[in-house]
Amino acid sequence: MNTEAQEIVATIERVFATLGEDDQVGLKEILCDDFHAFENGVRVTSRELLDLMSRYHAEGRRYRWSVHSPQIEVEGNLAVVVYVNHGSITEAPGSDPIPMSWLETVVLLVKNRDGASRFCTRPVGCKVAPEQLSIEDLNPSRV
Repeated sequence: MNTEAQEIVATIERVFATLGEDDQVGLKEILCDDFHAFENGVRVTSRELLDLMSRYHAEGRRYRWSVHSPQIEVEGNLAVVVYVNHGSITEAPGSDPIPMSWLETVVLLVKNRDGASRFCTRPVGCKVAPEQLSIEDLNPSRV
């Protein structure tokens, strides 16, 4: 993997780490203001995702995710990454982690903040009905 691809994967894994550690400040540094994800076919905003993960963290749930076999395409300031997400969920303190894997797609947009080039992440949905996804969600000129 070239340096650019490694940085892209590292950004995705930083999102995973900040979510898993309930690091809301760190996550806000990575996500676009208009970030959204699809969880089980339901579109959620960054605030909704942070609230959900914070609640789960407070309940003792722990989530671990990782990027495997990434396929990365970069064109201008837009990167599309398709990968297998291997992870686990621990439902309660002291319980055994439940291993999980699924195919995931992430769109990364390079954004300039305070003169520094950073990645801005916007996962685009697995398990979403086509009528729920607008072409505007994929338009890099909105950044």
